[in-house]
Amino acid sequence: LPRGASPEVTVWITSSFTVGDDIYAYYISIPATWPKEPPLAGGLAVMRGGVPPFVRTGFTYPSSDPLIGVGGALIRGNYLYLYTGRSAGIDFNVFLTRVPLSELENRTAYEFLTDGGWNANAATATRLMSNSNPPSVSFNNALGQWVSMNNAVLSENGLASQITMRTADQPEGPWSEPFVIYAVSDTGDGQWGSVYNPDQHSAFDADGGRT
Repeated sequence: LPRGASPEVTVWITSSFTVGDDIYAYYISIPATWPKEPPLAGGLAVMRGGVPPFVRTGFTYPSSDPLIGVGGALIRGNYLYLYTGRSAGIDFNVFLTRVPLSELENRTAYEFLTDGGWNANAATATRLMSNSNPPSVSFNNALGQWVSMNNAVLSENGLASQITMRTADQPEGPWSEPFVIYAVSDTGDGQWGSVYNPDQHSAFDADGGRT
């Protein structure tokens, strides 16, 4: 994804998924003052037919928009489900967003899971997880359950030293308590040895997801 005009200095892809032959990616635009200052904005790019490069669709949103925390993406039926994160001090809360695949560039079509169902008002969203970055979520055939992979935020500067997993019968939850699958033994209070954005890759699954 080519870099945009100043003051953007780089672009981070935070989530990607495929629809037919097209590859989509949500991204955030990073200024030179990061991390003291928030991202400039977020947006959606597409690689038509899977042929590089990514091209920005024109669908963008400000850093104050809940979509700025988009992480794991999951397609079920005609909907795209997105696990989005929101900072809460040194904690990080995770919420679930959905949008019809036919309305990806329509901000008003995005809905958030609440205790009463789906609602366009992000302020009413139900927290799915805490102390977690937006997870990578997939169905594990060996367990017969959905599995999320996250890193746990443990230090005051927001860095993490543990990779954790949770399980659920449905991608909406409720999710189990996290259990640690990897930990850095000495992080210097998060100053080094941190872990960052773990992901599940189905290509590496073995024995029906047992390993």
